[in-house]
Amino acid sequence: MHHINAKKKAKQRAKKMAKKMAKKYLHDELQKKGYLAPEKKETSWEKFMHKALFIIAIIGPALTLPQIWNVWVHKSVHGLSPYTW
Repeated sequence: MHHINAKKKAKQRAKKMAKKMAKKYLHDELQKKGYLAPEKKETSWEKFMHKALFIIAIIGPALTLPQIWNVWVHKSVHGLSPYTW
C-alpha cells in the first residue's frame, strides 16, 4: 500500500514539475518574440517603497478603528476627527 502511494505522489510531482517547466518555456518564448516585456529587477528604492506602502496600507485603516468603535458602541461622535475620514 505504501509503495502505491509513493508512486502516485511521484507521478503527481512529475506532472507539477512538467507544468512548471512548460509555463516557464512559454513565458521565455513570448519574451523572445517581443510579446512580453523583459523582466526588470527592482531597485533598492523600489523595494523600500513597496514595503513602506504595504505597511501604510495596513496601518492607515487600522488607525480609524478606535473612532469606529467610539461611534458604533458608545454612539458618540465627540472627539471624532474629520481629517482621518
